[in-house]
Amino acid sequence: MGRVGEGHARDHVPIFMVVGLSCFFAWTHASFFVPAVTRSPSSNLNDTWLLSTFVVLGILASLMALSRSVDAAMVKRGFLPVVVVAATGGTAMLNYGLIASNGLLAHGGSVVASASNMVMMVMWAHGYRTVPSASSRKFVTLAAMGASCVLYLIALVTPPEVCAVLVAGLPVASGAAYARHAREIKRQSVQKRPVRKFTRSRQLLAMLIFFFIISVPLNFLKTVPSSGGFSLADGIGVTMAFTVVIFAATCALEIVAVRRGTTLVSLFIMVFSTLSLVSVMVPTIGGGDVAPIFVFTGYYLFLAMMYYGMGSIIFTTDVSPTWVFALGCLANVCGLMLGALLGLGSSSIAPAYTATVTLGITYAVIVSVFVFLPNSAYRIFIARVPVEIEVPENVLVETIEQACHSLAVTCGLSAREDEVLSYIARGRTLQTTAQRMYLSLNTIKTHVKHIYQKCGVHSQEELMVRLEEIYRNPR
Repeated sequence: MGRVGEGHARDHVPIFMVVGLSCFFAWTHASFFVPAVTRSPSSNLNDTWLLSTFVVLGILASLMALSRSVDAAMVKRGFLPVVVVAATGGTAMLNYGLIASNGLLAHGGSVVASASNMVMMVMWAHGYRTVPSASSRKFVTLAAMGASCVLYLIALVTPPEVCAVLVAGLPVASGAAYARHAREIKRQSVQKRPVRKFTRSRQLLAMLIFFFIISVPLNFLKTVPSSGGFSLADGIGVTMAFTVVIFAATCALEIVAVRRGTTLVSLFIMVFSTLSLVSVMVPTIGGGDVAPIFVFTGYYLFLAMMYYGMGSIIFTTDVSPTWVFALGCLANVCGLMLGALLGLGSSSIAPAYTATVTLGITYAVIVSVFVFLPNSAYRIFIARVPVEIEVPENVLVETIEQACHSLAVTCGLSAREDEVLSYIARGRTLQTTAQRMYLSLNTIKTHVKHIYQKCGVHSQEELMVRLEEIYRNPR
C-alpha cells in the first residue's frame, strides 16, 4: 500500500489485533469453508450451507440498514460477551451436529454461528480505525491470514472431537484479543483519524465488482465435483501445509513490492484462480494435485486484500465501518453464490466446460471494468486504495481539505475534480498530481480546465483567492 502522508515513526503494529483476527479467520475457515471436523467441502452439505448463505445475506442486508445503530452498540459493555457466547454455542452445535449426523443441530448451529460470525466481522472492522498506517494495515491483515492458515492446519490434523473443541474455542480467543486490543488503544495515543467525506462511488464500485467476480471462480472450484484428481477433500492437511508455504512466499514478495510503491496481491489472486480453472479445463496436464493449493492460496490472499482494502476506506473516511464491511461482504457472498451455482451445474455438464465458462465470465467482467471504469479499476491492481492518496496529518492540511470540499460543493465539482483541487491547493505540480492519481498529464490538465470554468477563475492565483473566500465565509 502507498505510504504517502504516513510516517514510519508513527507505525504501530497492534499485536492483539493480529492475534484476534487470526483466530477469527481460522474460525471462519474451519467452520464454513472446508469444515475441519468433517474434512470435506461444504458442498457435501449443501442444505446446511445453503441455509447458512441465505442467513448471511439477510444479516448483511440488516447490518447495512442498521449500520449506525450497530456502530453505537459496539461500544456497549455487554456487546462482546453476547457475541462470543453466541459464536461459541453456535459453533459447538454445528460441529456436534456434523459429527453425530444430526441435521437439526447442524442447521441450528449453522444459523447461530453465521450470525455471530458476521457480527464479529463487523467488530473487527472497527479495529481498523485504530491502525493509521496503510503499511501496518496490510501487514496486520496478511500476518493474521497467514497465522490463521497455521491454526486451520492444526485443527485439520487433530481428531474430530478434539478439533470441534478447538474450533469452538477460537471465537473466545478472538473476543479476548479484541478486549485486550481495546484496552491497549485506550492507553496509547493513536493518530487522529481524518473525517473526509467518502464520495468516490466509481472507485468503490470498481472494488466491489472485483470482490464479486473473484469470488466466482474461487467458490466454483470449491464446489465443482472431483474430476481428474481435483478435490478439496482429498489430502486436505497436505494441501494446507503447502498453502501455508506458498502464502508465506507470496507475502514475502509483497513486502518487496510495497517497498517499491506497488502491490502484487491482486495479480497473484488472478494467477492462482486462473491456474486452478485451467487445471479443471485441461485435466490431462496433471494439475489435479496442485489445483486445491492454488484455490486456497488465492482465496486467502483475496480475503486479505478485501479486509485491508475496506479497512483503509474505514480509516480514511467518515463511512460507517459496519456499512462498508457489510457491503464488501455482500458482494463477496453474491459472487460465492454464483460460483456455487456454476460448480453445481458441472454435475450435469462436464466440469471442463463450466470451468471455461467461469473463466470467461471472470475475465470478461474485469475487462469491462477496465473499459468503463479505467482509472478506478487500475488502482485496484497498483499501489493503494484510492482514498489513501494523502492522509491529512495536521491542522493546515485539514483546513485546506475542508476549504476545497466546500468550494467543490458550492461550484458543483465532481469527486475527481475535488481531488485534483486539493492537490493544487497544497502546491503540488500538475505532473506530481498526475503521478499520485495515476492519471495522464493531459487528463489532469483537462480537470484543471473544468475546475477553472466551474469556479469562474482564470488562473491558479484567482483559484487560491476563491478558496480563501470560502474559508473566511463558509456557507
